[in-house]
Amino acid sequence: MDLKASIMERLTENGIKIWDASAFVRDERRDPITKGGVASRYFARCVVKGPNEGLKVTIKILSTTNRDRILAEEFNNKGLVRERTWQYFKRECCILKRGEVHPNIQKCLGVVNGFEGDSLLGIVFKDVVFNDLREFIFSSNLATNATKLQLMRDVARALAFLHDNEILHRDVKSINVLVDIQDGKLVALLSDFGSAKDFINVLPIKNSTTRSSLQWMAPELIEDPLRMHDFEKGAADMWAFGCTMIEVLGRTRSVWTFSDDNDEIQEALEAKKRPERPPTFPQWDEAWKFIHDHCLNPAPSERISSRKAVEELGTLLETAPPN
Repeated sequence: MDLKASIMERLTENGIKIWDASAFVRDERRDPITKGGVASRYFARCVVKGPNEGLKVTIKILSTTNRDRILAEEFNNKGLVRERTWQYFKRECCILKRGEVHPNIQKCLGVVNGFEGDSLLGIVFKDVVFNDLREFIFSSNLATNATKLQLMRDVARALAFLHDNEILHRDVKSINVLVDIQDGKLVALLSDFGSAKDFINVLPIKNSTTRSSLQWMAPELIEDPLRMHDFEKGAADMWAFGCTMIEVLGRTRSVWTFSDDNDEIQEALEAKKRPERPPTFPQWDEAWKFIHDHCLNPAPSERISSRKAVEELGTLLETAPPN
C-alpha cells in the first residue's frame, strides 16, 4: 500500500470523508494563498448534486516541492514519513472534525483525492468572508475595539475547547484565525493547527517554521523547542494568544515594537522579556493589563487559562473605548 492509500485508509477509519477531485471546480479568479511556504490554499466550489452543491470551499494542498520531498524521503525512512504524514492529516482533519461541535473552530469537510493533479491529498474547508483576522483589522471598517475583543474572545473559546481536551494549537496568531459572518454576526474561527511542525526531520522546515512564528513564541519554547509537545495547561498557546491580542487591538504587524529582527527577538525571549505596549494600542489600560499580566507572564504556570480568559474578556468588553 502506498503512502496516499495508507493515509486515506486511516482517515476513513476516523470518519473523514474522502472526496473525488471531480467534486470541485477551482475558482480561477482568485489566486491561491500561501502561508509559510509549506502549503497553499485554493478557492473552489462544490459541483456535486445535493446539499453541498455550490458551496464555496478552500482546499489546502502541500506545496509541490514539499510533497515531492515527502514522497522521495519515504524511500529512505518509510516508517517515519508515514507516521509524520499521518500526524499532519490527523491534526488538520480529525481535530477539526471534533471542532464541528464548536462554533469557533474552522469546519473541515474532509479530504480530496487528486485536486489540481496533486499526488497526495488536499484538505477541504468551508470558505469564509475574510481570509484571516489580520486582513479584517486592516481592511474592514467593522473593526472597532469592541468587535476586535469579541473576536479574540471567540478565539479564547476555541482554545478552551481544545485545552479541555488536552489539545494544543501550537501556532496561534492573527493569520491563523479566520473571520466569517454567520447569521449576520461576525465570528472568529481558529484554524491551521501548527501542522507543519509535524514534518520536522522529514522536511527542511524546522528553522523556517520556528522563526516565522517567533514573534508569538513563548520563552520556554526558545529554551526547549520540544516543549511544544508538552500540554502544560496550554500555557504556550496563551502566550501566543496575548501576542495576537497585541496584533489585533494595536492594529500592528509587529508584536515586538523595538525590532523585526528575529535574532533580537530571540535574545529578548531568552532574557524572559515581554513585548512592550505599541504606540498604536488604544487607550485601554484594562486590556493592556490583561495581556501583560495574565498572558505574557514569563512563568508558564502563572499564565491565565483559556477557560478563565473567556470570563475575563467578557468583563473587559464592558470597558471597551470607542475608536
